[in-house]
Amino acid sequence: MSRNTEKLSLELLLESATIDTIPRLATVSWTSLKTLSLRFCVLSDESCAKILSGSPLLECLTLYCGKLERLDLSKSLRLKSLDVESWEPVMQIVAPHIHFLRLTHSDESKCSLVDVTSLTEASLNIHCSKRLGFLFDDPETGLADSLQVMILETLVKLHNVEKLTLSLQILSLAVVCGVTFPTFKVEALTIETDIYPSIIPSIAKLLQNSPGLKKIKLNIVDCNILDECCLTNYLYCKGFETRECWKPKDLDLSEPKLMTSFMKFLLKKSEADWYMAGSYTFSQNNNCELSFVIDSTQECIFRC
Repeated sequence: MSRNTEKLSLELLLESATIDTIPRLATVSWTSLKTLSLRFCVLSDESCAKILSGSPLLECLTLYCGKLERLDLSKSLRLKSLDVESWEPVMQIVAPHIHFLRLTHSDESKCSLVDVTSLTEASLNIHCSKRLGFLFDDPETGLADSLQVMILETLVKLHNVEKLTLSLQILSLAVVCGVTFPTFKVEALTIETDIYPSIIPSIAKLLQNSPGLKKIKLNIVDCNILDECCLTNYLYCKGFETRECWKPKDLDLSEPKLMTSFMKFLLKKSEADWYMAGSYTFSQNNNCELSFVIDSTQECIFRC
């Protein structure tokens, strides 16, 4: 590859999960590279360090790779955008200079944000696998507890961002269990979810803890989420009242106007037998005037 290349996208479908994308003895000198995307490949910590040291002008990085356990971007001073999808048991991210982060991983992996102090925009998506769903019934497995801790630790690292996108269901367990939530400085919040009663407590808490919120976008999608029975059984085993567990407590629907309008809309949707997939945007200007925009896909989603 030419050293003058500024953009590179590479996808490697390897049959063996042990073959490293960058050979051990290879050197990397991509002195003009600004955008790099590596997908469906194996990348060790050592190989990743070679790529980063050999790409001093890198600004945008996408990594959907296996084997990578520690991503240290502290010396990548120009890097502003990071998109990571990780399915490793443990992964650490050190990225003090990035402004944008998109992070996707499973509930079977623990991804820690060590340093993301310059972040202004973030998107977080944690996939809850159906295979692990039955384990939520039994608190003794510790799975639900550890997931709550992991997600809240991540949210603490994101509390200073101005734009935040979330796709989470497990957060509602933390709300019902009385876990302390951080306060956010977010001004624009995007929530990507299917509509079920179990999402209500987490969304209400996020709004309550985001006093500077000016815009809320709800992307209603038909996605795979954990069976509510698993979550309810977990709460029952922990000694909680489950009859009305998904109704948010101390929810004031009088002020502020933005939160009130959004929560009334969401509560109505969660009680309906069907709803329209699509995007629903609520915003409030400096004069406290509300606006509501619908971008529906015209696809009806019916509850089972």
